[in-house]
Amino acid sequence: MQVQTWINKGIQKAELVVRLTISTISTMTADHSSYQSGVIDDDGWTSLQIAARRGHDRVVELLLAQDPHAASAVGPGGWTALHLAAVGGYDRVVDLLLARSPELMNARIHDGRTALHLAARGGHERMVNLLLASISKQAKEQESKQDKRDMVAAVDNHGLTALHLAAGKGHERIAERLLALRPELVQVVDSASNTILHEACKRCSRGFVEKVFDMHQPALRVLNSSLQSPFGVAVIHGNEAAQELLQWHLSFDQLRAAFVCCKRSPDDKITSLRELVEQPLSMSLHRDVVGTVWRYV
Repeated sequence: MQVQTWINKGIQKAELVVRLTISTISTMTADHSSYQSGVIDDDGWTSLQIAARRGHDRVVELLLAQDPHAASAVGPGGWTALHLAAVGGYDRVVDLLLARSPELMNARIHDGRTALHLAARGGHERMVNLLLASISKQAKEQESKQDKRDMVAAVDNHGLTALHLAAGKGHERIAERLLALRPELVQVVDSASNTILHEACKRCSRGFVEKVFDMHQPALRVLNSSLQSPFGVAVIHGNEAAQELLQWHLSFDQLRAAFVCCKRSPDDKITSLRELVEQPLSMSLHRDVVGTVWRYV
């Protein structure tokens, strides 16, 4: 449909086009709500979903005024207008959608992710705060026991929480906010056996990595499905700050195992590597030992 094309291309006159289209349809039929929620483009998206994806808040407001139920429409892959707006970080659009359909907070796309997962992964801090506030408001109005702590603990199809995604992308302020709500999530592992410490070691600062480590030190010895410890993840991603912090909490053999794993050891070494990493932690590692390991690899 032509109006959807205009919205999708982000033309400045899209709002005027929508107004004229709605006005024209209004003169032709008394019930034009089906136009807003039922008509889709060749790719399966509604006008509202396209507007939300592009961040056209005025267009979204117009379409919702004509059909309040349009926000509940589900597009390809389970994506709703709320998911699309969350990915783009469009706070105003999300605010409009939740005002009409607050239940969308629980909606999940094909991989099991909610709008909170998507906002956290994208680093949209204001959006995350808006979504958490909306959950609390909805629970209070409906006298529901569900609160924002439940949504923070929600996992996708891969066992990832919003905290995993925020930490893995280095969005520390968001991760701090989520961790404050559910500190016990430091013990959660995803389907690939990654802990929050594994994720933090990818891109986060020494300060955040240290905080996560102090909250759950046993995570340092956890191997993911690729046989990588958090220290090994730090090595692979070149996070020298995390390496510098964690190396003093590892024994010589644990360090050696981490580096050997990074070099993709043959399968016949897997058992011995697991045994090495499961050894008791040594708190008395000296700099010369670390230097020896670096030379070894």
